[in-house]
Amino acid sequence: MVGAEEIAAAAESSGADAIVLSLVYPMPDPRLHEEIRRLRGLVRNDVLLVAGGRAAQAMSEELMASGVAVVGDLDELAQTLDDRNY
Repeated sequence: MVGAEEIAAAAESSGADAIVLSLVYPMPDPRLHEEIRRLRGLVRNDVLLVAGGRAAQAMSEELMASGVAVVGDLDELAQTLDDRNY
């Protein structure tokens, strides 16, 4: 429920190298794609975007097309971060 601008500002102020989103609602929100695109445009290109949760799994193709890594569980998240040297 947090907007792209707020997430990007927090990432910038903390110097984050990755942003991990939890998408838990079972039905995709049509506004989500636009928010993801806005977020990608607001943060540095080297910031990794990762999404997990029930809705992320349901929307995995769309998310990956927007440059978001989709993970299924905490082990997969850890592996994704390790693979990118975070």
